[in-house]
Amino acid sequence: MKDEKMPTPMKIEFEMLCDTHRTNEIRQKAVQRSCARACIASCIIFLSSFIFHPSSFAQNAPTLRASADPAEIKPGSSTTYTITLEGGQPDAAPQLQLPPGLEPASNAPSYSYQTSIINGVMKNSSVFTWIIIARQTGTLVIPPQEIHVGGKLFKSNEVRVVVNAKATQPSSQNDPLISMQIEKREIYVGEVVPITVTIYAPERRVAMQRIGLIELPKDNFAIQRFPIQAEQSVVSMGGVRNRAYTFRSTLSALKAGKFKLGPATSEIVFLVEARGGNTFQSPFFSQTEERTAKPQSSDIDITVLSLPEKDRPASFNGLVGDFEISINADPHELSVGDPISVEMTITGSGNFDSLSAPALTSAGDWKTYPARRLNIRQPDPTGETVEQRATFNQVLIPKKILTAIPPFEISFFSPTKKQYVTARTAPVPLRVKETSAPTPSRATSPLASTSGEQSPTEPEKMSQPQVKLTDIVTVLPDQAAWITPHPVLWKNRSFLFWNGAAATILFLLIGIKFGTSLWQSLAFTSATPVRRLWKKLSGDSLSRGDFYQTAAQYIRLRSGTPDAESQSILDQHERLNFSPSRTAAAEPIPADERARVLKILKS
Repeated sequence: MKDEKMPTPMKIEFEMLCDTHRTNEIRQKAVQRSCARACIASCIIFLSSFIFHPSSFAQNAPTLRASADPAEIKPGSSTTYTITLEGGQPDAAPQLQLPPGLEPASNAPSYSYQTSIINGVMKNSSVFTWIIIARQTGTLVIPPQEIHVGGKLFKSNEVRVVVNAKATQPSSQNDPLISMQIEKREIYVGEVVPITVTIYAPERRVAMQRIGLIELPKDNFAIQRFPIQAEQSVVSMGGVRNRAYTFRSTLSALKAGKFKLGPATSEIVFLVEARGGNTFQSPFFSQTEERTAKPQSSDIDITVLSLPEKDRPASFNGLVGDFEISINADPHELSVGDPISVEMTITGSGNFDSLSAPALTSAGDWKTYPARRLNIRQPDPTGETVEQRATFNQVLIPKKILTAIPPFEISFFSPTKKQYVTARTAPVPLRVKETSAPTPSRATSPLASTSGEQSPTEPEKMSQPQVKLTDIVTVLPDQAAWITPHPVLWKNRSFLFWNGAAATILFLLIGIKFGTSLWQSLAFTSATPVRRLWKKLSGDSLSRGDFYQTAAQYIRLRSGTPDAESQSILDQHERLNFSPSRTAAAEPIPADERARVLKILKS
């Protein structure tokens, strides 16, 4: 069909489709051009590095290094085991070999790969990390681990982990565990460092009721309060699924020296399966008991370095971190004596509590007013960075004609660069002009004139008359009206009707509230979860995996120690829901199999 024969709406839609197609083609070509430029730039950098620094691509022998941090922990606590491979890329992840008494928190390690070029030398590093839980005391030796690089076998060094039996109370397999991790072990005074505290609890045997605030000794450190809500995840520890509750915060050292951080503690209230059996297996009584525990993490040795005295700026006031400063001023065209509003924004990570307003480098030609702090964006402990933002507002007045606002600056110590840094803003161009002076007016005295004659005298002031009111003035309406008396309230039918309706509604609301409270107290008892599970099991809408998962929950709530038949149901649940293939779990459960399981649960 040709365009000229198309109806008007169809023609418009066809033209819009054509325009969209052409736009997509243009965008695709732009992306292709960008990718080509990036490839060309990478090739140029590669060739230039090879020509000018041929030693940068010289492959040295790979080095393998293993470490455990901390190296001394308590039973039930965790340590971070790290294997670092430099100068090569592993063929596969190593199979972790641990001595009896040490278990990994998860089977798969966390892996990171980094490439850096320093002074023309390229360095590659692969890092494998495991969280290891100690189960017994003593000096445990982690044997050398094997990694294949390019088909060749390399071994790491052995690592010793000391486990001291200094726990304040014995722990069972149901008691929660707590571990503490810090990003750096060597920090500077005033440096802000992230800290993480994680609580582990068996997912199937323990139901967490309340986790108290994370407590840490603050003798030598300033620690930001931990959040109330935790990040939740599921990890496998020794073949047992555990729920991990992670809390993140930051700390900074108050003085230099070698200190121990910790232990981290928290009061935890949780439910576990009741001990012993109960001959009266009623679905209206849950077989759990409430416990309270206060686990402790291991200590962490931290070395706090004092700030160097060398090259310390005169304007340094204890600010530690990495910061950037920007400026915005308005207006840019003004006269001498007019005010300028300057807004300075400081972003970065560090001890913002020591941050003061940036100083003007050349303040002699300006009249300055005290800076005012507008807002602060606090760090997010749940994020990967601890970046903050602070904004200052200051008013400046030029004293003479100037061409720019001089730079503002802040001085701080950078832990990453290990030196003092002074950050400055760029000068802000201005157009300042002279103030136009007002033309003085010639004042003439009322007592003298140019002719020398004396001006006439002012007229004598007359006193204001005082009005005496002796009569009452009444404003009469335009039309007269009779005065009608209001009826008595209890004889007013409208008043009685609406008040009776309001009273009826009030009593009705009170009755509904009382009935709702009574129904909730009767319906939502401790046996409510059991009844809901049984009702869910009796339905025919569950798949095989969901049915056995619900049956396992029913068994855990009703019985203390499962018998042989109940244990077979739990085993079938694990085979269906935790196997690599979940095809059988997604199938519908046959009616005879569901009836057999319900008979076991009912008995």
